[in-house]
Amino acid sequence: MEKPKIKDILTKFKADYTNSKTYHDEKMVDILKARSIYNAELYGNEQEGKSKIVSKDARRQSEWLHATLVAPFMDDDIIKAEPVTYEDELAARQNELVINTQFTRKFDRYNFLVKATKVYDMDGTVIAQCGWHSKTETETVEQAIVVVDETTGEEYIGGLEQVEVTKVVENRPTAVVRRNEDVYIDPTCQDDMEACQFIVVRYESTLSALKSSGVKYSNLDKIKKELTDINADEDYEEMEDSDFKFEDDPRKKLLVYEYWGYYDIDGDGIAEPIVCSWINDTIIRLQGNPYPDKKIPFVIASSNSKPFEMYGEANALLIDDSQKLKTAVIRGMVDNMAQSNNGQIITKKGELDAVNRKKMNQGKNFEVNTSVANIQHGSYNQLPGSAFDMLGMASNDIDSLTGTMGMADRGLAGGISGSAAGARGVLDAQSTRRLNTVRNLAENLIKPIVRKWMSYNAVFLEPEEIVRITNSEYVTVKRDDLQGKVDIKIKVSTPEDNAVKGDKLAFMMQTMAPSMAPADQFDLMASWTELAGLPVEAKKQRDRAEQERKKAEQPDPIAEAARKEELRTLKLNNDKLEAEILALRAKGEEDQADRAEKIAKAKYVMAQTAKLAADTRLIQEKTDNESLKYLKEDNGIGHLEKLELEAQKNGAKMEIEQMKAKANILQMAYQARNNDNNIGVYNG
Repeated sequence: MEKPKIKDILTKFKADYTNSKTYHDEKMVDILKARSIYNAELYGNEQEGKSKIVSKDARRQSEWLHATLVAPFMDDDIIKAEPVTYEDELAARQNELVINTQFTRKFDRYNFLVKATKVYDMDGTVIAQCGWHSKTETETVEQAIVVVDETTGEEYIGGLEQVEVTKVVENRPTAVVRRNEDVYIDPTCQDDMEACQFIVVRYESTLSALKSSGVKYSNLDKIKKELTDINADEDYEEMEDSDFKFEDDPRKKLLVYEYWGYYDIDGDGIAEPIVCSWINDTIIRLQGNPYPDKKIPFVIASSNSKPFEMYGEANALLIDDSQKLKTAVIRGMVDNMAQSNNGQIITKKGELDAVNRKKMNQGKNFEVNTSVANIQHGSYNQLPGSAFDMLGMASNDIDSLTGTMGMADRGLAGGISGSAAGARGVLDAQSTRRLNTVRNLAENLIKPIVRKWMSYNAVFLEPEEIVRITNSEYVTVKRDDLQGKVDIKIKVSTPEDNAVKGDKLAFMMQTMAPSMAPADQFDLMASWTELAGLPVEAKKQRDRAEQERKKAEQPDPIAEAARKEELRTLKLNNDKLEAEILALRAKGEEDQADRAEKIAKAKYVMAQTAKLAADTRLIQEKTDNESLKYLKEDNGIGHLEKLELEAQKNGAKMEIEQMKAKANILQMAYQARNNDNNIGVYNG
């Protein structure tokens, strides 16, 4: 499979951009409508001489909500990194230090959050692009020339020389909010950013900015020859509605298209992550995705999100009907008052002469010819109570839909609930809705940005980075230590949530403080002051808690002396007990030796006794045998025993002869039956 040509690649990318316009334009219809409601633009049905006022409920709700969305992200060290395994503990600690430093100190987070929350609320969707900014400078410094003596091998300075050194000025991750009208998303990815195959973003730039950006752009000389009006794209609206234009080429505005996605650029049948930038029909950048995670560097967060849709719904669209209703009622009330005779003076004809009428018109004292009752002052027409009831109903509906109450609704008089319990329930529900919005931004905007920054840090960061922990504490973080599996948590909370936690801590301090250790009391105070937004005071309380712990670890001299005396007494008692045990053990061993000796002696006596008994038995047996032999010889028993033995021998011989004769007879019978001529011969 052949590699695609550059011209064909640009054609395919432009086709993706063109085909995504339909989906993009459909979403822009809702976004532009929401902006129109937010800006309280005229409806187009206004009449001349009638009121044209438009109620700014969407704007008011947004302004009240906006500050509460930004505040939770302005605390120090809101990012917490937790290790997935034991081996990742160092990586988690190092990542937490680096990320918090980058987000809170090296990143313009306030302006980023202000813009992001504004777009989030106005358009219902906020899109942020992540990146990396690196800036270096070359400076000339004097460096010593080291010379080695050939004879002795010693080194010495032979002079100074001028050397150019490259110094890193900035090296940090970035995140910028893009206009929704300038971002074209893959229509097939639904609500899954991981399934998105491409995103096209367009933005204004200049030749000077492109050359100094640090990105290796090409064909910029060709672009310089083809500079055209930025409005060549009829769909593009300039960020500043002004006719001002720069005349010099380096500062002329250019419209750059940037394609981030996946495409088979090598011709091997596998789509690789790539980035392509072009101006008009000229490609100025075409390379693989330079970021370590190889993912599209965009993060999208949506308000009032819908299932299977990337874009959300703005609050202005939710309250459109109620805002129109309030606008109609207010216009009617204004027209009613405008058509009244307020400020006019009504007199009866002939009641005033020319001189007094002139005085009356000039605001001076004047005289009447008849009665003062003939002079009446005009006033505004009485407004019906139903008009105010309608306004209150519409305002309550708006508050219920957005979960935000403005200054006029804080008293809750005649509002959603007039009772104290009802008011508390409304405030709790409002806090819950607001906290949910904050968590949505934390989980779907800040956390994905932080994860991308972590992957960028592992490659683009300097080998060693100095991180400031406090005003007087610095830590060196090594880039290699950032590798590991780490979970990210965003520590955010609303003022209402902090107030509830603060009340619980205050109750704990009131009830439990007398029975708590001083260090624990200071820890509670530190937690309470952190919730109150007093980080300096919280640190003081933490330091006091640490001092109390160290003081508790240092023993009291009197108690230490008593403890040593007690230990000495216990040791003496122990030594005495051990001596007694040894004495008893020695005595026992002596008794055991005596007992063993006595047993041995007893065994010896028993052995001697047994030997004597055995000798006695032998002597007795010998005596008995001699006596028996004498008796036998004396009575002739010995001669009879010899005769009996001889008879037994003769009988045995006769039995043998008889058996041989019987065997010969049997043999001869067998031979006769078998016609054997050697009858009578026995070969047994």
